[in-house]
Amino acid sequence: MVNIVIDTNVLVAAFLSRSGRSHQILQQIRRNQANWHYHLSAPLVFEYEEVLMRELPPDKFPRRRIREFLDDFISEGIRHRSIPRKRPISRDPDDDAVIELALFSKVDCVITFNTRDFEPVELLGVRVLTPMEFAAKYIT
Repeated sequence: MVNIVIDTNVLVAAFLSRSGRSHQILQQIRRNQANWHYHLSAPLVFEYEEVLMRELPPDKFPRRRIREFLDDFISEGIRHRSIPRKRPISRDPDDDAVIELALFSKVDCVITFNTRDFEPVELLGVRVLTPMEFAAKYIT
């Protein structure tokens, strides 16, 4: 079993392209075909909602649809209620919630397009993979 944290940019990409690896990863999760668990925290879920609502065009992605997706997504993830803050960690403060969760929950990897900002996590033993790298390694 592989434990992961999914960065917000992967969710955005999954919504915007049905042919990309991000979408494939989420489809595997939603169909219970994945051999991995994804971890969530309140700060990360709030970031998911804020960014999806801001970045996705409302005419293509009604707010109701985004909230329904998040409700389903949250219900299937491993939720962590209280995570110690270790900020600042990253060059991008928005990435700190992902990094804190990854370190606290001792996941195997973080999936992100923004691998450069997650170097602190790699130094502490958590792999950082793009959706393409993750799919190549874990989706058969």
